Amino acid sequence: MTTAGHRDGSHRQSARSAPLLVLVLLAAVLLGGCGGAADPASGAAGPSTLVVAVAKEPPILNFWLAPGAMAIAQQLTDGLSDPIVVLDDAGKWQPVLATSVPTLDNGGVVLEPSGGMRVQFDLQPAAKWSDGRPISCDDVRFTWQTVMQERYQIATRLGWEQISTVDCPSSRSVVIRFRTRYAPYLSRILATPPLPEHALHGMDFNTYWNDSVTVSSGPYVFESWQRGVRLTLRRNEHYWRTGHEAKTDRIVFRFVKDANTLKMQLRMREADVAFIPADTNLQQELEATPDVDFAIMPGAVMELLVMRTTRPPLDDPHVRQALAYAIDRRMITDVILSGAVSPSVSPMVSNPGDVYYDEPFARYAKPDPDRVAKLLTDAGWSRSGSGPWTKDGTPLTLTWVAGAGSMPFRAKVAQLVQEQLREQGIRTEIRLIPTEVLYSHTAPHGQFHLGEWSELTGTEPLPNLIYGCNEIPKQPSWAGKNRAGWCDHEADALMSKADQIVDPVERAAVVRQVNERIADQVPVLPLFRSPDVVAWRSSVTGLALNPVGLHTWNIEQWEVGT
Repeated sequence: MTTAGHRDGSHRQSARSAPLLVLVLLAAVLLGGCGGAADPASGAAGPSTLVVAVAKEPPILNFWLAPGAMAIAQQLTDGLSDPIVVLDDAGKWQPVLATSVPTLDNGGVVLEPSGGMRVQFDLQPAAKWSDGRPISCDDVRFTWQTVMQERYQIATRLGWEQISTVDCPSSRSVVIRFRTRYAPYLSRILATPPLPEHALHGMDFNTYWNDSVTVSSGPYVFESWQRGVRLTLRRNEHYWRTGHEAKTDRIVFRFVKDANTLKMQLRMREADVAFIPADTNLQQELEATPDVDFAIMPGAVMELLVMRTTRPPLDDPHVRQALAYAIDRRMITDVILSGAVSPSVSPMVSNPGDVYYDEPFARYAKPDPDRVAKLLTDAGWSRSGSGPWTKDGTPLTLTWVAGAGSMPFRAKVAQLVQEQLREQGIRTEIRLIPTEVLYSHTAPHGQFHLGEWSELTGTEPLPNLIYGCNEIPKQPSWAGKNRAGWCDHEADALMSKADQIVDPVERAAVVRQVNERIADQVPVLPLFRSPDVVAWRSSVTGLALNPVGLHTWNIEQWEVGT
């Protein structure tokens, strides 16, 4: 569902092939500017400055590392990094650093008789870093070598560990050899930007790029970061992609944690574009804002209720299934999100008609108190009248954690579900935690029963990124997205099998088996696809909204008219 509203009846979007899509957890972004004199020091906008107010701020800019593995870190640096290929706003892969998208059909992907796979492509002859050095095959090989260094706190090595070698027949020719056939080579490997070997060789990747990005391959270069205030990008005067040069001199990201302040900046003409956290009555607020267009659409990330499967009583699948039957997800989307999205029927983001679309969670569409009672009874719990469920004299009580601040709907979801579960004899204790603490400590260490946050499930999709046994966070880095701690060897084998099937129809059949297993075991309850709410002033041009990736994917095209 996409809802659009505008004062003049138009909804301007330009579909351009431009830099970077990488996996996105939902973040709130605001782009702003005024027509007056520019004042970069204060963040005020001028004719060639866009002020981007964002609701979140990452602890570091290096999104390769576990502490920086957040959509907001990718959004802030999107204009600094060109990938090899990008998924455009129509969901089609387009070449950026590569001269073409390597596929089986064009010979860029070769299936070896030994069971391995070879991906080969040429880099654009004009591609260069902002310091003038050419972007070469050595950079692609250095990226793989860096990711595989155990001493670095890489967020995930999924896909990279399948590579046996990166060969460089010439400086512009790249040959990536995989040990096995690897279907998601585009989204996991080629959609990420190469690292500059000449700038990073010999540096500590755990620290060197955390506070600044010294060399750029994109249309902008890094200028400054004042934590808690702003981050500024400046036009890359030596950008190599003819026709994709930045149309705005500076992008100033201003950090605004309060959602109401963020919306006020749009109303007061201090912001030109707003990527606003979803909330109740937001559509009505935007409809009442003069000279503002907007769109509300299901986003690329899934809002999940994660169940910590290693922590009693959620180590019992009967209890997890009971929770799924006890929660009214339709009430959540109707009451809190005003029906902007529907309850999810799959743990993976997909649309009806997609080859990967399925509905394994449709069984939990309606609350079923009788089934809740049977499941809990079978698990050894008992209930007297309308009191709580107990076992050995202890009430069934669960700790619910969510991030505080930037996503106001999460506190409302927690409170609504708390009441739903209370009526069925299940107690919850809500803890709203600063996001930097939640994602760096509480969630990876499993210090919760129920956790609400969003995850990018992949456009292909990639269930093992969230549900694979190897993705359970562990020492020393505590990296990994499987914060449910769920390790199901049957599902794990199916996920590994799926990643080796290049044909999408055959692969989808195996992914459906994985999804059925997830629905049976309920390590998570998918709530809904997190809605993207994008609002922009009528004078803004160049936006090409990308519901399958980052809306900043073509940030070099953005500009504000007079």
